[in-house]
Amino acid sequence: MPETSATKHTFTSVCVYGANCNYVSSLVDEIVEDDQNHALIFINNSGTWFHRALPFAVGDLCSKRSSPEMVLSMGIDGEVNIFTNPGEAGAATEQIDQSANGPSDLIPLRSIREIGNSVYACGMARHVYRRDSAGNWSTIDEGLFVPRDQRDESVGLNSIDGFDDSTIYTVGYQGEIWFFDGTRWQQQDSPTNVVLTKVRCCSNNVVYAAGLAGVLLRKTGDSGWEQVSQQSVEDDIWGMTYFKGQLYISTYENVFLLEDDDLVEVDMQLPEPISTAYLDSDSEIMWSVGGKDIAETDDGVVWRTIPAPD
Repeated sequence: MPETSATKHTFTSVCVYGANCNYVSSLVDEIVEDDQNHALIFINNSGTWFHRALPFAVGDLCSKRSSPEMVLSMGIDGEVNIFTNPGEAGAATEQIDQSANGPSDLIPLRSIREIGNSVYACGMARHVYRRDSAGNWSTIDEGLFVPRDQRDESVGLNSIDGFDDSTIYTVGYQGEIWFFDGTRWQQQDSPTNVVLTKVRCCSNNVVYAAGLAGVLLRKTGDSGWEQVSQQSVEDDIWGMTYFKGQLYISTYENVFLLEDDDLVEVDMQLPEPISTAYLDSDSEIMWSVGGKDIAETDDGVVWRTIPAPD
């Protein structure tokens, strides 16, 4: 991927909390070389960067917009850092599951997302959890979780999203797609066996899933999943967001817009190429975060680079 910045950090995920408050997780390059679990969470509040160092690797970030509002940094081992006053560096911590079967470096959590009135997390071995209240997480992966003595190959979930607490989708290895109706999980037929990295629920009851080798799937209403026959992207897809009525996806090289079932490269019109990988948005703004670069747009057309934090 292009590295156009001299920043000493490698960015790993992004959470858009609002037009003036956004979060980016990162790894410190020197500490990575020492093989230490860690994360540095950068908070951009009205153009000013703050940061908080964490003693665990962060798998994903998400915002919770329902009361009480917060931003959650999910560790791969189930430790969660919660910014209860978004925009500031102070935070509380929670632990999702400390049981022998809970998440760990060997079966890490991958994705966290607010759905309906709750926050959900999923990961390897098909773990799924729901945050019921402060400090209280329920295991809701009955029929999904694969115990250690039954795992003879890599199995897991990489992304979760939903329209509400009774309409939830999660995707992962071997192209697996699972649906939760609030009571039980059901596996849905998938048109691919390629690893799926992202799922996003959009308007008009349309759901997209994306993965390695440019695979893009769509489900509309009660219909089954179909593969979008785009011919433009063959690279792995790592980011996906629905912004101002349009679907954007990102690889390590570019950001793309879905138009007429094809992925069109977004011309950011920036002075130099930037690294890309992860996307997040709200109704006002979208951020693109790559290994070394950050950019934003409020209309999908005009992009601005954000100076990386020191």
